[in-house]
Amino acid sequence: MPRKAIALFSGGLDSSLAVCLMKEQGIEVIAFHLVSLFCKSTLEGQAHPDIIAAAEELGVSLHCEDSTQDMIRMLYHPKWGFGKNRNPCIDCRLNIIKRAEQYRRKIGADFLVSGEVLGQRPMSQNRRSMGIIDENSELRPLLLRPLSARFLEPTIPELEGWVEREKLPEVRGRGRKMQIEMAEQFGITRFSSPAGGCLLTDRNFCHRLNDLMTHMAMIAPPDVRLLRIGRHIRLTPNLKAITGRDHLENDALEAAARNCDLLFQTLENRGSLILLCPDKNTAEDAEFLNLLDAPGELSLANNFAWKQAAGLAVHYSRNRQSGKADVEVRRPGIPWGSGKCLREVTTVDPQTLTVL
Repeated sequence: MPRKAIALFSGGLDSSLAVCLMKEQGIEVIAFHLVSLFCKSTLEGQAHPDIIAAAEELGVSLHCEDSTQDMIRMLYHPKWGFGKNRNPCIDCRLNIIKRAEQYRRKIGADFLVSGEVLGQRPMSQNRRSMGIIDENSELRPLLLRPLSARFLEPTIPELEGWVEREKLPEVRGRGRKMQIEMAEQFGITRFSSPAGGCLLTDRNFCHRLNDLMTHMAMIAPPDVRLLRIGRHIRLTPNLKAITGRDHLENDALEAAARNCDLLFQTLENRGSLILLCPDKNTAEDAEFLNLLDAPGELSLANNFAWKQAAGLAVHYSRNRQSGKADVEVRRPGIPWGSGKCLREVTTVDPQTLTVL
C-alpha cells in the first residue's frame, strides 16, 4: 500500500511542484487548502475556481477548510508579530500546519508536505522562521519540504525510505527559473501568481482593517467581508459608509449587508449603493432606526450620519450636477423601491470626509 501525504496547497507553483514530486515517488497525495476572507482567492468560504482547477490538473483530491476565525484571533494576539503590514506570517503558517496535522490524523495519512522554499519569503521562509515553525508545531520529523529538503535536516519520510532524498531537487532563494523548468517537465500550466494573495499584506486593506479594529472591540467574519468591497468613508467614531464603485460592488454590498446596516440609493438615476455600517449600536441609532417602521416620511434634520450617507448617494449618481435628489433608505432584505424616501437630499463631497 502506498504511503499517503497531506500537501499544504495554495494553488501556487511551489505547492503544485511539491505535489508532483511526491506523486513521482509513488506517494498518494491529498491537497489541503485553507480558505479565508483575508485571501483574495477566497469566494464566500469556498476555494477559488482556479484552486480547484489546479488540483484537478494535478490529479489529486482537494480538501478545504475555513480559517477566517483563526486569522481574526491572530490579528489581536500574534505570538510572532507582524510583517510589513498586518500580516502575522509565522503565526499563520503554524495555524495551517496545525490544521493540516489534525486532518492528517483524522484520515490516517503518513506525513505532511509543503512547497516552502528556503530563502524565498523574508518573514516565513528563512532558516530561522522555519526553525520556529518546526519547533512550535512539533512536526519537524513529519513535515517534508521537498523543494528545499536537501538543504534541511532529513525528515521521517526520507529516513524511513518512503521518499528518496537524492531524487529531490535543490531549490532555494527567490529566483523562479528552476521552478519554471520543473513546471514544464511536469506539464503544470495552472498555478496562481507568485506575488501572493494575502490581503493582510495590502497596505490599503490594512488601513481599513486598522480603522475597524480601532473602533470595534472584536471584529467578526461579516465585518471582514465588508472590508473587501467598495470605497470606505469614516463618518463618526461609530459609523462609516461603504460605497459601491460599480453594479457588481452594489450587488456585493447588498448581499453582504448585516441586519444592523442600512442601504441608501437615489430613486432616480441610480448610482452607487451606500451602506451605512455601525461599528456598535447606540441608543441614538436604535431610536432613528425605529422611524423606518413608522408611517410618514423621514427627516434628516437631526441625524448627521444619515445626512452624510444620503448625500453620498447623490454625489455618486448622475444627480451630482443638480446637487439634489430623492434618496431611498431601507433595511437589508427589503427590495429596492419599498423603503422610506428622503426628499431633496443635498449632495455631500467625500473630500470633506475621512476616506479610508
